[in-house]
Amino acid sequence: KVQNLRRIAQELNLKTKDFVFVDDRADERSMVNELMPEVLTLDATAEESWRELNLLSRMLPEQTEMDRTLAYRQREQREKFLGSEQEAAVDEKELFRRLELKVELRPAGAKELARVAELINRTNQFNMRGSRTTPRQIAGWSEDPGYAVIVAEAGDRFGSMGVVSALVLELGEQTVEIAIFVLSCRVFGYGVETAILNYVKRIAGERVVTGTLTHTPHNEPCRKVYAENGFRQDGERWSFAGVPAESDALCDPEWLRVTAAYPPEAAAGLKYRG
Repeated sequence: KVQNLRRIAQELNLKTKDFVFVDDRADERSMVNELMPEVLTLDATAEESWRELNLLSRMLPEQTEMDRTLAYRQREQREKFLGSEQEAAVDEKELFRRLELKVELRPAGAKELARVAELINRTNQFNMRGSRTTPRQIAGWSEDPGYAVIVAEAGDRFGSMGVVSALVLELGEQTVEIAIFVLSCRVFGYGVETAILNYVKRIAGERVVTGTLTHTPHNEPCRKVYAENGFRQDGERWSFAGVPAESDALCDPEWLRVTAAYPPEAAAGLKYRG
């Protein structure tokens, strides 16, 4: 069962410290305790275990954003498809085209703000600053014309992946600051981060786009993103100097179908982009 727990954690891309193992066999619980001490183990024959699980279920927030079981099944279908196509020696661009990837970028709606806060607080691997926030803070930014709260929703031939990215932009006269940028592991490797940064650059126009990359123990997957998208480094700070209106430098990955709606408070930048 230790091997099964590790396999499940790997397949679902979850941390084993977040697992609860319930079993009626003392030897199995002992083995899990010894080899995976970070896992909470409960005795299935003890009434106290079920009281604790009931308390835990009442403490957890409702999962309204998406059906996670369906999401895991879709990811399994996606990975099997990618594996079979790779075996057929299909090149990466054609592989992603066949996956029919799409992403929609837009200002977060009022009903999405809770999901934005949840995504920021739960994302560790692609979290540029190790950001954490509160629903009240997100709501305040969404109402402030000096900020823009942005979401990205993704999907492919197997269905919707839901909201996979959240950004908070601070809109200045000379700069657009990426205050928060997180991306779900569901879309790692598909070029979604490039489409998102292009979206921010289009908002900025000739203003400078700035962002901070703060190293954390878990965010190695996002550390090359600014460098790979034309930003220049100054310590933890990264900047992109702006793109003139006539430039055709902002090319989204050709296998992605990108649709975008821009926040009205970004108009000062958009006027440079036509």
